[in-house]
Amino acid sequence: MSYENYRDLKERAFDRFRLGAQVMKGDMVNPIPAKQKTIEERAINKESEREAFRVLNGYPEQDRTNRHTLAAAVVQSLMRDPSEKLGKEFTVLSKARQQLPATEDWDSMFASPGAAEWPDPYDFVMPEGGEDQMADLKEGEKK
Repeated sequence: MSYENYRDLKERAFDRFRLGAQVMKGDMVNPIPAKQKTIEERAINKESEREAFRVLNGYPEQDRTNRHTLAAAVVQSLMRDPSEKLGKEFTVLSKARQQLPATEDWDSMFASPGAAEWPDPYDFVMPEGGEDQMADLKEGEKK
């Protein structure tokens, strides 16, 4: 696989699995807790399961935004009453969801902005057939 194909595959995966949002006041990031990676490695032994953990259940991004999520956030912010604005500047970051937030979700994010919580890997349960499906996808990449 060429580097260009690999980069395209990663970008499409980001667009597919990072449609959720987190809205914060000002110019912010959501830094990963210092021990999060260590806890993930202890709690989830297989790398394929750690990959699944990071694309499911609202796993937040530290400093990246999906382009579709950002476009939806711009539209949602323009639809709001100017008195409800978060100020002159707010940050939208992605989190792992396979659907864009509903209007009600945007309402709550704009009403009480804040960074998403980092999930506890000890609570993660691998979906049925999840590892087999990931292996099938990787085999398809090799062909």
